[in-house]
Amino acid sequence: MSDADNVIAFAFRRFTVTHPSKRRRRVKIAMDGEVTYMQMPLEFRVGDTPLYLLKPEADVAALNRS
Repeated sequence: MSDADNVIAFAFRRFTVTHPSKRRRRVKIAMDGEVTYMQMPLEFRVGDTPLYLLKPEADVAALNRS
């Protein structure tokens, strides 16, 4: 994605997306491959604490590849 000409990256701690009509409106969104409807405005925030992820060791990961 970083090679695409139409992708813009910027840093933020909090970001709010509003609709021009100013009325509450449901919009269709996709997060992590799941599609749902949410009410506007949408607010995105960076969490106060880190989200730790577990990564399998290389040999275990190789066994689980199909």
